[in-house]
Amino acid sequence: MIPRSEDYVEYCRETARQLRDVQDLALRGKDKQEVTRRIQEKILRAVELRPGDDLLDIGCGDGTLLRLAQEHGARSAYGVHATEEEAAIVRGLGL
Repeated sequence: MIPRSEDYVEYCRETARQLRDVQDLALRGKDKQEVTRRIQEKILRAVELRPGDDLLDIGCGDGTLLRLAQEHGARSAYGVHATEEEAAIVRGLGL
């Protein structure tokens, strides 16, 4: 557990700086793409996302939920990260 928010933000910055695999932003581990996708698909079903809906993903990880929302016809899909470093990586993926 990280006791202070500043420590978490620094942890996120460090993760982004040392990123080898974009999945590290999602589940902080390698080879997690399929798990991430299955979890995000369950989220879309749980929130009953419909074409034309808007989505805001706070802590959007590698952007999988944003991409799935786009594929399901969301009008807009926005992601938020704790740091600019993480956001820049996801923007670099076209999200």
